[in-house]
Amino acid sequence: MLGLGYSLVGGSVLTGYNNTHAVSFDGVNDFIDTGASFQSTFRDSFSVSFWMKSTANVNNNMFWGTQESGDEDAVFFYTRGSTRKISLNIFSNNVKTRQEADAVTFAAESSGGAGDGGTEGAWFHFVAVYTKGSGGGNGAAVIYKDGSVLATTTAVGYITGDELEDYTNPHEIYIGGRNTNGSIGNPAKAIIDDWALWNVALDADAVSAVYNSGVPTDLLIDSGNYDNSGDLVAYYKLNEGSGTTATDATGGSDGTLTNGPSYVTDTPS
Repeated sequence: MLGLGYSLVGGSVLTGYNNTHAVSFDGVNDFIDTGASFQSTFRDSFSVSFWMKSTANVNNNMFWGTQESGDEDAVFFYTRGSTRKISLNIFSNNVKTRQEADAVTFAAESSGGAGDGGTEGAWFHFVAVYTKGSGGGNGAAVIYKDGSVLATTTAVGYITGDELEDYTNPHEIYIGGRNTNGSIGNPAKAIIDDWALWNVALDADAVSAVYNSGVPTDLLIDSGNYDNSGDLVAYYKLNEGSGTTATDATGGSDGTLTNGPSYVTDTPS
């Protein structure tokens, strides 16, 4: 059922969410500290959604995540190495898995070649969905871009359901980089909007509804094929417009803009 104040445009696109701001990261040292590790969420099936617009094709851009020293426990989403393959990494008690998809060109390259910057690119929507295995069974990850599944390969191992329950990273999730044992690591040069975490594996229809044909919709309201508002663990709309607070719309843990990321009016359509 559609939420109050929403309407269908062209039979599919929801409107009504007044999304006026996003947050720009300089790729040097700024990030949003969510203030929470979400340990219990990452011990089970989960999904993370966010919109991003990269201002340069940069190797090892960490869009969100956390990692303990020694690689014991971690979860992060990034463009890996010079190939810039889109990757979801999970480490649990030194057992690792990495699911990665083909590279995505985020910004126009200058004549100097890969990794040397570029002009601002387009907005993209990514969802990482992880389904926990049962007992000794392996878990599985799916990565979506703009509502469609990206072809992925298992670049590094698998984690069983029993192994995932050993995830004990106490460090907060950072948005705009990875919390590397309490310090910012591999910060992203990008604009990020509407970061959300659910404690379930979203199905393909729900992911398509969240993408909403390129128009962000309020994830606190169930509509169409999206009925997972009650499964939200954290939801940073990043719509404040000023200040250093990123409000968690679920009422959980508000984030803090750290080292100078800024609110901008450049948002997805």
